[in-house]
Amino acid sequence: MESTAVQNNEEGTVRVYSKGAPEILLQKCAIDEEEKNRILADVVDNDFGVNGVRPFAYAFREFSISDFEDLALQQNNFADFESRDVLEENLELVAVFGLRDDLRNSFEDSTKTVAEDIKFATKGKITVIMVSGDNLQTARSAAIEACIVSESKADDEYVCMTGETFR
Repeated sequence: MESTAVQNNEEGTVRVYSKGAPEILLQKCAIDEEEKNRILADVVDNDFGVNGVRPFAYAFREFSISDFEDLALQQNNFADFESRDVLEENLELVAVFGLRDDLRNSFEDSTKTVAEDIKFATKGKITVIMVSGDNLQTARSAAIEACIVSESKADDEYVCMTGETFR
C-alpha cells in the first residue's frame, strides 16, 4: 500500500490518498465487514481475479491542517512506517478497479508466446513454477493463460496457493 499527503492551503486541509491491494486497503477503510467481504468476494475474486485482472483500491482521509500538524508532532513527524499508520486509518473508499496486464512475448524479437515457451520448457523436463504477488485468483488465471498449469489442475491442493499457505 502506498500513501501520499497533499496539502490544500485554500481549504485548510491535508488529504491523504492511499492505493494498494484491496485485501489490505479495505481493512483500513471505514466500511462494515459485510461490505468489505462482498467487495473482496464479488469484485476482486470473481469479477477481476478469474479474468486475470489485477485489482487495486483507492481511498483517502482528510484532516484539517492543524489536526495533521498536531498528529505529526505526536508521531515523530511521521519519520517511520509505524508512525504513518495513523494516517491510513478510517479511510474513505473511492474505488476498486482493475488493470489487465497481458502476457508478452518472451523476448523482444521473439514471435513465440509465453505459453509456447512454457510448453517447450515442459517438454524438456523443466518444471516451471510461478511466484506472484498478485491476488490468488489473478495469479491462477495468469498461470492458466501461460500454460504453467491446466485449468483442470489449478484447483488441486497446493497447485495454486497464497504465500501464507506455502509457508
